[in-house]
Amino acid sequence: RFYFGGINGFNSFFPNALLERNNTIVPNVEITQIKLLGNIELDIEQRLQCLLKRTDEVVIPYNQSSFSLSYVSLSYISAKKNQYAYRLLGVDNSWIYANNTQEVTYLNLSPGEYVFQVKASNNDGVWNDIGAHLNIKILPPFWLTIYAKIFYCLLFLLLLFLIWKVYYEKQERKHKKILED
Repeated sequence: RFYFGGINGFNSFFPNALLERNNTIVPNVEITQIKLLGNIELDIEQRLQCLLKRTDEVVIPYNQSSFSLSYVSLSYISAKKNQYAYRLLGVDNSWIYANNTQEVTYLNLSPGEYVFQVKASNNDGVWNDIGAHLNIKILPPFWLTIYAKIFYCLLFLLLLFLIWKVYYEKQERKHKKILED
């Protein structure tokens, strides 16, 4: 037993008792950063909203669909022993256990909506199964938007109408010529 004296008396403890204690605190986990590859980052308002939890969605243009996500376990006791698992719903079929790696990169994702989920453990393997999540929406290029598809349909209908009109007028002229003869 160690004894330490101080202003208000003394403290004592058994050093072995410190080694035998398990960390049973479930750690919080946070997504700390999203960085678009190609040195283009989200505008400052989107980054602040994401970091300050005012929103849990990030909207990314189609031509910047490669990005990195950083995350951290808020357990500071032997932080190098913290473990992480992540998945991107719509891409990953199951959890990917990343040991102590605190960043993941996704390249050239298709337009659509995704949900990034991450969970973490503390140094003694106690997992936070709720974790953190971030909704990611990758916008389609303008030629694949709903407005473009409506325009394509209208253009197709116009083309059908013109073909029908040319065919009908040709038949009409042929019929008129037969009548004249």
